[in-house]
Amino acid sequence: MKIVTPNYYKDFKCIADKCSDTCCAGWDVDVDEQSYEFYKKQTGEIGERLENVMVPKEEGGCTFTLTENMRCPFLDNENLCDLYKALGESALCETCDEFPRFKNEYGATREIGVAPSCPVVAEMFMSLDEAKLVSETNDELVTTYNDIDASFYFELIQLRKDIFKIIFDKSFIFYFPSHFFIFAKISSCVMFVPPDV
Repeated sequence: MKIVTPNYYKDFKCIADKCSDTCCAGWDVDVDEQSYEFYKKQTGEIGERLENVMVPKEEGGCTFTLTENMRCPFLDNENLCDLYKALGESALCETCDEFPRFKNEYGATREIGVAPSCPVVAEMFMSLDEAKLVSETNDELVTTYNDIDASFYFELIQLRKDIFKIIFDKSFIFYFPSHFFIFAKISSCVMFVPPDV
């Protein structure tokens, strides 16, 4: 298996409550089956809170019922996680443990990156002089293939190269106030779309 990561991937560190935003609001928290089974065994106050918000999914696992403000029910007023505080980092479900990291697989290639919707990732990316992709190979055997069209995949690869070239071309002058950035992810391609002026 070929593993492809951006050169800044390993530099990412969540700053938790110091972040200007939170990734724990505005979207459903999908809980994997293993975490769901673990959460169902919890007792005491945290067990009761879990029982009250877990909604089982037909395909396995569950989701958490969000608050009226569309926040995770375990996100406290200081933007810290009550589950993390009560049960430790190892108790986080896959979604919470991995985000904003993501993986996409295309045949024998696995691309691993960090989503630019995270303010820390966006700031880190924009402070770079250059973004490069780093490739390595492991001994993992490819047993399944997805159905992505090969020509479309190579178009995305070229698009990413073109976008990176524009972003890091010092002859261009960009004036985008930071709060006007809209981040979109196409595969692991990064696009920065300014607002209409």
